[in-house]
Amino acid sequence: MKNLANILRKSNLSPKERIITIVQNEVYKEKNGKGTLTDSEIYALSQGWKPRDSREVKEYNSYLDASKLERSMRLDARMFAYRSENFLLRNNILINYTTYLDNTLEDFKKNDTVNKYISQEEIINFILKNTYLSYEKLIHIITFNNLPKNIKDDLLLLDEYASYDGKYLEDEVFLYEIFKKSKKLSIQDKNILIDHIFSRMYNDGFRKIKNGSEKDGFMMLHSFAELTIQNIFKKWAEYAHINLDEQNISIENYLLNKFEEYAKNRDQTMEMVIRDILSKWIDDGLFVSEYMPIFFSNRKDTWNGDTKLTHKEIFTKWYTELQKTKIYINKLISNNDIEVKFIDREIFGDTKKIKIVTGESLYKCKIDIDFVKEYKDQITMLSPVVGLFLFIKKHNNPLSSYKTLKSFCEMAQTFSDIFDIDMTDKYTESLRSFEQELSMVNQTFSKLLDKVIGLLYTNDNIKYVLEIEEDNLSFDLNKESLEPTDEMINDYKGELKKMGFGTDI
Repeated sequence: MKNLANILRKSNLSPKERIITIVQNEVYKEKNGKGTLTDSEIYALSQGWKPRDSREVKEYNSYLDASKLERSMRLDARMFAYRSENFLLRNNILINYTTYLDNTLEDFKKNDTVNKYISQEEIINFILKNTYLSYEKLIHIITFNNLPKNIKDDLLLLDEYASYDGKYLEDEVFLYEIFKKSKKLSIQDKNILIDHIFSRMYNDGFRKIKNGSEKDGFMMLHSFAELTIQNIFKKWAEYAHINLDEQNISIENYLLNKFEEYAKNRDQTMEMVIRDILSKWIDDGLFVSEYMPIFFSNRKDTWNGDTKLTHKEIFTKWYTELQKTKIYINKLISNNDIEVKFIDREIFGDTKKIKIVTGESLYKCKIDIDFVKEYKDQITMLSPVVGLFLFIKKHNNPLSSYKTLKSFCEMAQTFSDIFDIDMTDKYTESLRSFEQELSMVNQTFSKLLDKVIGLLYTNDNIKYVLEIEEDNLSFDLNKESLEPTDEMINDYKGELKKMGFGTDI
C-alpha cells in the first residue's frame, strides 16, 4: 500500500485517489483487524472534502459506487458459496446412504431415491452413451464359452484367469501368428515382436505419473506371455556378465538401478539397450527354446496340474474356435446388428485407442444373443446409480456453481485492479472450499460406482460385464464447462460497465 500519510499531505489529491485510499484502508482493516487511517483522516478524505467542479463529483461518485458494488458482490458471493456447499453436503449424504446399502444389486434397484425427478429415458440414454463392451474381451469370452468343458478345464490349468481375462491367450495368439511361418523370424517380424514386448514393459505415462527418469517408466511386475519383465533384465545381466545380488531386498529396484547405470556408461538410453538384448535373445532362441509358447509344446504339465490334452492341442482348439468367433461377430457387424468403433482411453496417463461394441447398438439389437441380453440387464442394474448422478447434475448443477464462483473471483480481480489492492482473498477462499467439497462428492460417488461394478463382476449370472466411461460420471473441474453462470454475474458486470469499469470482463 502507498504511504498514506504522504498522500494525505498532498493538496491536490484527486477524487479517485481519495476513494482508493479509503477502500485500501478497509481491505487492510479486514485482513489485519485494524486500519491504517484514523477516523479524522477518513473524514478528511470524504466528508471533509469539497469537489471543485462537476467532473470531480462524477469521478468521486463513480469510484464510490464501484466500492459499494464490490461490497454487495462480496456478500452475494459468500451467500452463493454457502448455498452451493450446502447442496454438495446434502448430495454427499445421499450418495453415502446409497453406498452403505446391503451388498446386493437388488438393493440398488429397490432404493431408487430420485426416480421421481429424472426420467427413465434420460437415464437410459446417458447409460447407452457411456457404456460399451470391449471388443477384444467380448471375442475372448464368447470363444471360451463356446468350447467343450474339457478344453475349458485345460485352459484354466494353463491360465486360471482364462474364463474372463484374455491377456495370456492373446499373447500366445500373437506369438503363433509371428512364428507360424518359421521359427527363424524375418527382420520385419522380429522388430514387430520387439515393439510388442517393449510396449508391455514400458509406459511413458507411468514415468510421468512418478515424475521420474526413464527407469521409472518400466513396469517390472508385468509380463508378456510367460516371460516376466523382470526376467528380461536378468537376461541382460547374463549377457553383460553382471553378477546380481539375488538376496537384495528389492530386486526390481536393484535391477533397474544397475541397468540405468549400465546404459549411461555406454551413452545409450535404456530402451536402446533393451531392444538390443531382445534382438540378441530372439536370435538365440527366445520363444523357441526358452519360454516356449504352448503351440510348440507337446507337454501336459502346468503349475496347477496336468492337462488332458497337450498344450499344442489345447491351443489348436482355442485358435480354431477363435476364428469362428471373429467370423460370427464380423457378420453381426456387417449386418448392422451391432456397431463397432474406436474410442480414446487413458491408461497410465497415455491415451490409447481401444475397439468397442457401442452401448447404443447393443440396446437396439433385436437378435436373442446372450451378451446383448446381459448388457440390457446391466442397464437396469445401473439405472439407480446413474439416476442419482443425473439428479445432482440437473438439479444442483455443481459445475455451473463452480463456474459462477470462478467468475466472482475474476470480477474480484477487476476490483483489485481498480482499487490497486488485492481484494480476491474471500472469493478465492470460497472457491477452494467448494473445490474440496466437490472432490469429496466425486470420491464418494466413485466408491458407489466401484461397489456396483464389483457386484456386477461377482454376479455368477453375468459373463459379459459392461465397461463404463467413469470420467463422465464425475464432475471434472479441469474440463471447460459449458454450463451457464448464475444470472447475477451478468448483472454485476453490467453495473460495472455502466460505471465505466470492467469493459474487458
